[in-house]
Amino acid sequence: MRTNTQRLCWSLILGALGAMLAAGAFGEAFISEDGQSRAEIVISERPLRMTKLAAEELRTYIEKISGARLPIATSSSGNVPVQIYVGKSAHTDRLKVFGDDLKHGGFRMVSGENWLVLLGHDSDFEPMELHARRVADRARIREAFDVRTGATWLDSVGPYMDRSHHAETGWWKGDERGSLNAVYEFLRSLGVRWYMPGELGEVVPKAGTVKLPQVNKVVRPDFGLRHHDLNRFDLVSREDILWHFRLGLNHGADFYGYGGRHGINMVIGRDETKQAHPEYYALWDGKRQTDYGRYGAPCLSAEGLFEENVRFVRAVFDIYDEPAVDVSVTDNLGKSGTRCECEACQAQYTLDRPFGGISDYVWSYVNRVAQEVYKTHPDKKILSYAYQNHLLPPEKIDKLSPNLVVGIAAVWRHKRHHPELNPPAKRDMDRIRQAWQDKVTSGIMFGWDYYLYSQVHRGGLSSVPVYFPRAIAEDLRAVKAVPAMQGEFIEVTRCDPKLPLPEGATPWGTRGSLYAPGFNHLNLYVTARLYWDVDQDVDAMLEEYYDLFYGPARSEMRAFVDFCEKNWPQMTARYERKDPAIIRQMNELLAAARKAAGGSVYGKRIDLMIEYTRPVKQETGEKQSQ
Repeated sequence: MRTNTQRLCWSLILGALGAMLAAGAFGEAFISEDGQSRAEIVISERPLRMTKLAAEELRTYIEKISGARLPIATSSSGNVPVQIYVGKSAHTDRLKVFGDDLKHGGFRMVSGENWLVLLGHDSDFEPMELHARRVADRARIREAFDVRTGATWLDSVGPYMDRSHHAETGWWKGDERGSLNAVYEFLRSLGVRWYMPGELGEVVPKAGTVKLPQVNKVVRPDFGLRHHDLNRFDLVSREDILWHFRLGLNHGADFYGYGGRHGINMVIGRDETKQAHPEYYALWDGKRQTDYGRYGAPCLSAEGLFEENVRFVRAVFDIYDEPAVDVSVTDNLGKSGTRCECEACQAQYTLDRPFGGISDYVWSYVNRVAQEVYKTHPDKKILSYAYQNHLLPPEKIDKLSPNLVVGIAAVWRHKRHHPELNPPAKRDMDRIRQAWQDKVTSGIMFGWDYYLYSQVHRGGLSSVPVYFPRAIAEDLRAVKAVPAMQGEFIEVTRCDPKLPLPEGATPWGTRGSLYAPGFNHLNLYVTARLYWDVDQDVDAMLEEYYDLFYGPARSEMRAFVDFCEKNWPQMTARYERKDPAIIRQMNELLAAARKAAGGSVYGKRIDLMIEYTRPVKQETGEKQSQ
């Protein structure tokens, strides 16, 4: 029988327990609390490059959010309440959380009572034996390639591997980084955003207390290939590469490896070949075009060229073990659309077929190469691109070789909501993609588009704010509806100090960095995030962007972007629709946004847009926004 004292003690204990439970003392753990660390980051004893970066990025941003600096260790210290396991280790194996089965950067996020696992497939890229680590190595690698092949071909793989390596950090473009994607997703759940390269482009909330989440999910991207043309790791800054990583992009080395595009040029580009085999080159006006462009123009009816191309592809597979070799033919085969005039080539043209005038000609050649290589390398892929004059699938080939991968170039996504800018056959990309899928037996296709609107001296769109986020969302949903479409490669405008700038234009950075980041970032950000979940509400994404990135100028910048999305074709002479009144209105909207932003970080971001649009305003005598 309990005494009154015992009853009082139990009453006090139960009361205290109730109060503690009500306050969340049990069943809740913290990564940081009131600015103090309550967790540690645990990684493998021998962490891979991207796993180590993932741990560092997690620590950096938890500290930016809360002020707490989490220690990074290879085992639990035993006196820290919460462990965050980043990447594969003996600890994650013990917890039976695995990520090696996740492809293309997918990841797992799993939590327990006092732990969190952020895990995906990670690997350190190891370059092949025959590769250049610096420019000075290239001549030696080319000579070694010649010795091994006994041929006079160009080598677009080994001599240029230095371009895939960032010397300062040791990062390789081919490093797999699933765990890093998991870390970034966790940080996004805390409100962190990376809209633009560099510190000015990031949004980091402030909260001294960060709770351990309750989570158990696997995240797989909608598209495996998610590449925004960061080809030169040797040129760009650490911040440029980190932005690429933070967007969740994927170079897609398992799709097409490290070789160059327009692969037929590797076979015909050497002077020795031009002298020994002029019959490999297109015939125009009675002359073999060995000097056209840099490489010469091919004659795809030359049987010797076909045989040489097959030997070249097999050699690249044998030497470099690439997953795929490009054999594509450039879009412009000749001067002003002129094609090879030899009788065998002319018999294959269907020039009255818009966007398919040389489809049967080009794809018959490419398919023959693929079929021949398939006999010896059935586990490898052949790549080729559908450009404007062979954009449509061939009519005389029912099914393509099972190793042939098709890239559909020139998507014209920015024109999707401006169909009057395109002839009907050109704008119906949905129909074109489906027509290709019916013939591609490899089951692998991808897109290739050009976000080059800000590129100086190309197309007359430099300094024009060509925004099209809703068209991006609509088109990517259409891409996902074609099962063979595995993703896309986007060419973006990079800085090139060798190009003279138009009057009033701003030099934006060193060679290779993103040109005009204050403008270019939005289209790229929307595209990258939709790669992971194409069914996201793009309008909700934009509302969040305006709120976080432009703060007090959110409404004004929403009006500015919406206006530009609708009216950008009328800000350029390219389409013979240039309207000074539209440019004035655009300037007024931007000026109103700048005024609303005041002297804040939001104003600095708007200043970048003011700088970008200065040349188009000057053309119409507009005064610059203040």
